[in-house]
Amino acid sequence: MTPMVKAGYEGGILRPLEPLDLSEHESVYVLLLTDEPAKVAAAQRVALEGPIGAGESEATDISSRHNAYLYSRRQ
Repeated sequence: MTPMVKAGYEGGILRPLEPLDLSEHESVYVLLLTDEPAKVAAAQRVALEGPIGAGESEATDISSRHNAYLYSRRQ
């Protein structure tokens, strides 16, 4: 299971805003996603540039129209 929990960052410490089902000293990986749409779009562009070159297109609606980009015929 991979739960998604909201956290706050203050004073250099990232704190979950709800209890976590973890054992003491258990290691986890943390993926940081911001609530700010512009930062999310920039991070997505960077992540997609390498594997599929999506960042080169300057398209801003890749996630909302992904089927159109993947399955439509290009004119």
